[in-house]
Amino acid sequence: MASGSPKKSRSTRADSFQLSNRRLREVVYESLRNGKNWGHILLSLVAALLMWGITQGWTPPFQYRIGYIPERDIVAAVSFEVEDEIGTVVQQRRAVAETLCIYNNDTYQLGKQQENLLLAVDELVAAESWETAPVEDWQKFLAGQKESTDVETTVIDPEILEKSKDDFERFCRLLTEESTREDLKDALDEVYRPWNEKGILETLDHSEEEGRLDSIQISGEYNATDVIVDVSDVRQSEIVRTLSVVLNRALERMNLEDTDTEFLSVMVENWIRDAGIPATLTIDKALSMKRRQNERESVAQQFRNYQPGQKLAGVGEPLQAAEITLLRKEYEARYNTQMLEISRLLGFGVASFGMFIAVFLLCGVYLAVYERKIVSDTASLIRLLVLSTIVVLLATATANDTWRAELIPLSMYAMILTIAFRRETALLVASALSIVVAVANGNSLPGFIIVFSAVAVSCLLMGRVRSRVRLITVGLGAGVITLATTLGVSTLAGQTFGSTGLEFWDQLLNRDASDVNYVTNLIQGAGWYGICVVLAGFFMTGLLPIIEWIFGVQTDISLLELGDPAHPLLQELKNRAPGTFTHSLNVGMLSEPAADAIGANGLLCRVGAYFHDIGKMFKPEYFAENQDENRHEQLLPSMSRLVIISHVKDGADLGRKHHLPSSFIDLIEQHHGTTLVEYFYHQAKTSEIDVEESDYRYPGPKPQSREAAVMMLADAVESASRTLDEPAPARVENLVNELAMKRLLDGEFDECGLTLSELRTIQQSLVKSLLALLHKRVDYPEESEVKKMTNLG
Repeated sequence: MASGSPKKSRSTRADSFQLSNRRLREVVYESLRNGKNWGHILLSLVAALLMWGITQGWTPPFQYRIGYIPERDIVAAVSFEVEDEIGTVVQQRRAVAETLCIYNNDTYQLGKQQENLLLAVDELVAAESWETAPVEDWQKFLAGQKESTDVETTVIDPEILEKSKDDFERFCRLLTEESTREDLKDALDEVYRPWNEKGILETLDHSEEEGRLDSIQISGEYNATDVIVDVSDVRQSEIVRTLSVVLNRALERMNLEDTDTEFLSVMVENWIRDAGIPATLTIDKALSMKRRQNERESVAQQFRNYQPGQKLAGVGEPLQAAEITLLRKEYEARYNTQMLEISRLLGFGVASFGMFIAVFLLCGVYLAVYERKIVSDTASLIRLLVLSTIVVLLATATANDTWRAELIPLSMYAMILTIAFRRETALLVASALSIVVAVANGNSLPGFIIVFSAVAVSCLLMGRVRSRVRLITVGLGAGVITLATTLGVSTLAGQTFGSTGLEFWDQLLNRDASDVNYVTNLIQGAGWYGICVVLAGFFMTGLLPIIEWIFGVQTDISLLELGDPAHPLLQELKNRAPGTFTHSLNVGMLSEPAADAIGANGLLCRVGAYFHDIGKMFKPEYFAENQDENRHEQLLPSMSRLVIISHVKDGADLGRKHHLPSSFIDLIEQHHGTTLVEYFYHQAKTSEIDVEESDYRYPGPKPQSREAAVMMLADAVESASRTLDEPAPARVENLVNELAMKRLLDGEFDECGLTLSELRTIQQSLVKSLLALLHKRVDYPEESEVKKMTNLG
């Protein structure tokens, strides 16, 4: 009877072999069962939705920008209207030109003049004879016969004055009666009344652009309401010209003989001409300006209509601010028209949101594999999502036609991620966000290449930040590369990128709208993009402390500040536990070159080593480096174990109390991992029964980073090297290898990502540093031996 399985052919066995998907299914299933992961997925969806809303992902982007060169004529797709600023200004000027300027009418001088005229008449009539008559008053009535007009006072030739005696007597005879003088007063009131009502204007105080020249509005106390008059009726020159006619018409009502009326009219006219007809009208600038402003504001906004097919921009001509404004109006009108096409907008919106989901999925998978701490820690994930959302908001807001400054927030974003995470992670996430911003802003492929180059260079140049100038240097380097990339891409594409609507460039390049061409736009755009990246470096210099605080990371600047020996905790450690302080300095000296050798953060290891044993300050006398006598001889092994192990927890608590960085707390907690306190464990096994090995292990956790693994080894070999009587190279190398292998086989390096090759590199560095630390000098002979050697010689 045959036994065993039936014989299979080679092809049958090959066909029956299948790769199992069970592992992948289990990972996915376990992830989906975790409620925390669902919360993180929800947070990511909210962030994606916010970014989609910020970029208005439901509408196609506006694709034109200043400096864009159309490859064909751009025509209107729908009818629309735009504000006609020139037309509005023209209408406003026309309205102002038709405005009635307001003049104030001050009639005080006119009233005073009429009163003086009547007073002169009364004084002349009251004179008893020609000899006693007031000559000065009479001369004014003869002013038309004066010899010269070169002097202001009226001077009549004596002969003429003597001959006027008959006229004087006639004048007085005509006006002797009180009733006649009252008639004269009424006649003068009739003459002066229109002057008082309408005023007298010498010259207009406003120009044609400020109001009408043929009419004005009179405002004064004489009239209850404002009066509108023709300028020709109130001009001083016109009133003087028609004075004789007006006087004759008024004096005719006195019912005198025609010859007497004419005589009296000449006398009064002479007096008025001699006194001068005063101008009473002056412009009210405040009220006139207010009226002009009201007229301007009352003019409705003018619009210019465009119809489908009408040309908006010509082929081959770089678009300027005016054309961009026109095209944006057409875009908005087209969008408003398409609002009724729900299916079209819905399709575009779903596709746009799908892009956001794809980008989030790409970054999420990468982070889940290579930066699991980010996606597993809720606080870290929220910080990243909030920062990304803010950057999208700033990049969208600054990408307008006026600024085109989206490279500033994007470059800063790349620098921040490089500081907070690994360079590879920063490059992927920042590039993914650049895709979102480029698509949202309607950038073409050449435009995206420029944005990507700025982001990528910012990531790649960002190394260890050991000084404040480093960030500025990164900005300058990235700015130069961005400028060169913009020039190259613009030349290849036959377009210009980065042109803005700022008048600063026109002043800097000493140009006006007629000077705009491809070369000037090319220089302006490339220079502006380069400046934006440089500005990002300057902004990062000021924001660096805030970034470190938010993301809980330490740049080399912060580490150097923390490594100052004057730090209060280090001073306290030196005073309370000088042996532990020296040990910590040695561990830092050993760990820094070892970490640098494998590409880890050596400075973090060195400065972190200064603080890794601060928990020993509470009971320094129980640790060998501080002992004059062994205190543990009086304690049970179990009690000694508690004292030794407690320094890890005490150190972590002390670090948190004094606000040490979280990376330092991690090094304090992990530098012993879950290793065994061997000395007291073996001592307990010889003196106690039922000793559990787990009771004599440190609580951990095991090293979670390569820096923690390096410090674990450096701490162990520094302590163990003290037991070597003769630190020969072979013995030191054997000691380091033994300690490293013991921890490797104990599983202490399972969670830190340390490779065997890196472990070997760390061992070699530790051996080299230990030999330098433990080197021995030549023994100098005693004085007696020197004399003996001299005598023998």
